[in-house]
Amino acid sequence: MFYKNIFLKKVICLILIISIMLYALLFIFTPKSEASYDSKFKKYPGYEELLKDLQEEYPNWKFEILET
Repeated sequence: MFYKNIFLKKVICLILIISIMLYALLFIFTPKSEASYDSKFKKYPGYEELLKDLQEEYPNWKFEILET
């Protein structure tokens, strides 16, 4: 009886750990919805043209706004 309880606790802990790890992986690798280019930078009209030029020059770069 004592061994059954220990085994059951280990199985439950293992299931919980695996569930948490899977949830973390899904959370990390889920693509974030990206707003359109125009809507992201509308608040910064002075930089909008400069950022568009950079985007054309480096199309693989992703620009993100860092609110400070």
